[in-house]
Amino acid sequence: MRRKSLALLTAILSLPPFSEAAEMPPSACEVRSLTTVTPATAGFGVSRREQSLFVLSKPVGRTMQVFIHDRRDRQERCLTCTAVPSGPAVDRNKGSASFLADGEHIVLEVEMEAHPFEGLVGKPGDGWFSDLWVTDLRGDRWWNLTHYPHGAKDRYGVLIPEGSPDGRRLMWSELFADGGRTITGATSWGQWRIRIADLTFDASGEPHLGVPQTITTPDTTWYETLSWSHDGRFVMFASDAGLTTPLGMDLWVHDLVTGENQNLTRTPQSWEEFGDFSPDGKLIAFMSSECCAYRPTDDRKTLRSELYLTTRDRAWTRRLTHFNDRDHPDAKDGPGGSIVTKLRWSEDGTRIWFERPFYNLNGRALGSWLMELSFAGACGRQL
Repeated sequence: MRRKSLALLTAILSLPPFSEAAEMPPSACEVRSLTTVTPATAGFGVSRREQSLFVLSKPVGRTMQVFIHDRRDRQERCLTCTAVPSGPAVDRNKGSASFLADGEHIVLEVEMEAHPFEGLVGKPGDGWFSDLWVTDLRGDRWWNLTHYPHGAKDRYGVLIPEGSPDGRRLMWSELFADGGRTITGATSWGQWRIRIADLTFDASGEPHLGVPQTITTPDTTWYETLSWSHDGRFVMFASDAGLTTPLGMDLWVHDLVTGENQNLTRTPQSWEEFGDFSPDGKLIAFMSSECCAYRPTDDRKTLRSELYLTTRDRAWTRRLTHFNDRDHPDAKDGPGGSIVTKLRWSEDGTRIWFERPFYNLNGRALGSWLMELSFAGACGRQL
């Protein structure tokens, strides 16, 4: 593993700002159905080997816990609700879980055992004062991959760990300083960077991280890792590169071979945060607030967003959902609107799963669903 940092190139592939292009998507990409799977929040993962298995988060009392959900029998089993030797304490928040490529292990973020802001930060969505952990499907064996400092002056944490498709690398967002960046009425965003490290398992089955490489750029404070392309060459992340606030973040793709970057959205007045590559690498599904009245302000509580689909070269872009159109059937259980968050393609390219928090007319959260969107055909695996 190279020890030097990889500085993101300031020269990027030139694409026009995101808008719904006139060219039509293939008929296989027409939406056939939209269904709810189970309540879920703070991230999820789906096994590449067994696509009926999901790992997801939901609150148990005041603490976020991680569950295995099997769609075949609709059974759920909590992995983190009972103390086990070498495992995290039950009262620590856990989330942003995803399967590793072997289908036998799960990587997740876990709130540190102690930190100076108890009760204020530590939820999976903010990442502050959390470490990377790995467990098996039974939740019997646990390994803490990182041991960040957590003293009164320390500012460390992790967000959205994602294993590479070949299982050999792990990517995550790492908080390493507060950066003086705070948002009124919200948690400090802090100073973040992208980390990628080799991931190996020894003869006893214990995982180990290699020396991480760092992806940063001088004019950026916020990075959120999102997904890998299926060939492992590209990674997607959200970033405030070149912006004055993370509240107008864009989606970026980084080429691990050439170091080139592509700003997919270039919309400083909209919020694009979550995305995923289709299995064939030709399409990208993503969330955007382009649909809605939200504009970057100091109050992100007004954020509402939908699910979109675009090509890698943005030849066409289409909105797939209508949760924020009050008269549309999609909006029936969220009269105050919805947000699309983490999303994943199915391996056969026929479906997209995503989380969807929804609100009442006063802006109070009513719940959050893991949802399944089905296409008319193999939209994400075109020949």
